[in-house]
Amino acid sequence: PIPKRLLREPCVWAIFAGHVGCNYAWYVMLSWMPTFFKGRYDLSLEGSPLILAAPYLASWAGGVLGGRVSDALVAIGYRTRHVRKVVHVAGALGNAFFLQLAARSSTSASAAVWISLGAFMGRMQNAGYWVN
Repeated sequence: PIPKRLLREPCVWAIFAGHVGCNYAWYVMLSWMPTFFKGRYDLSLEGSPLILAAPYLASWAGGVLGGRVSDALVAIGYRTRHVRKVVHVAGALGNAFFLQLAARSSTSASAAVWISLGAFMGRMQNAGYWVN
């Protein structure tokens, strides 16, 4: 069971909200991506495995890099809560920015690059609630 005192801590609720928000954005993006490429560029993802795989690879790199950077910042003396906030907000804003660029792309290749960068930032955002 969860100790009731934890439920009174604002940082616990912030971590919970951050986790819910990150996962919501991640799964919306993943479910939107095939529809976006098919509707906008008439591109079948079965015939374009690199475009399908690129956001997943970028998100993996973003998660690893975000964790490494967060750990390094905490190790050199930054407060954990400040690192959480900065990484989380930077990841969320970066994700939103790059997805907007993807929606305005003129080619499927450039859209894939922007979506991959958005996925990178979105997974980097996870370090905002994973860092301890």
